[in-house]
Amino acid sequence: MKLELQYLLEQARSGDVGIRRTAMRQLARYPVPEALTALVAGLCDEPAVADAAAHSLLRIGGEAAARAVVPLLAHEEVRPRSVALDVLIGLGRTAGPVLVELLGHPDRELRKMAAEVLAQGTYVEACPALEAVLDDPDPVVRAAAAAAVAALGCRGAAQHLVQRLAEEREDWVRFALAGAVARLASPNEVQALLEEMPDGALADLVRTELRHRLEGAAVEEEAWG
Repeated sequence: MKLELQYLLEQARSGDVGIRRTAMRQLARYPVPEALTALVAGLCDEPAVADAAAHSLLRIGGEAAARAVVPLLAHEEVRPRSVALDVLIGLGRTAGPVLVELLGHPDRELRKMAAEVLAQGTYVEACPALEAVLDDPDPVVRAAAAAAVAALGCRGAAQHLVQRLAEEREDWVRFALAGAVARLASPNEVQALLEEMPDGALADLVRTELRHRLEGAAVEEEAWG
């Protein structure tokens, strides 16, 4: 088995695209660090090779595969970053712990991407960490965190969202927060916010979003009547 793995690793460095692609596919049988390293390198290769590498990483799965892919999120080129994000999304819940760790990364782009990937999954265990990121110093990250807690249904974050919405100064972040509040907060909390909303064009959009929440709650209550 070691001889075959060594052979595939050599094939993965071949000058022939077809040979590299075949090697990437076959490396899926080896969930070991050497294979993961080769597969991650393959994600930066020609599209056909990168697709084969991504498929193998998803077949291997697990937290180790997620950790191996994470460094590509800081790649200078767009395509490797995009492929890495697709792999992390495809890995699903197994990538959750790694993404939660990224929420505390010094690089704001990595924090933002971690929140965005979590928003597309079902790793509800990330809710406490995402709630903490609602107070991130960067508005882009705060908005991504708001979208993520809404997508994951983090109802425990509702009160924090209400507080953030009252304190937030960036209008576009307030709109993201309002969307999350509209999904997670109680009708009473929404009504209180409506009474406190300032005037302004975007505030009107926020107010509309919150009113939709109240109307939806009223319809549900009448249906259960």
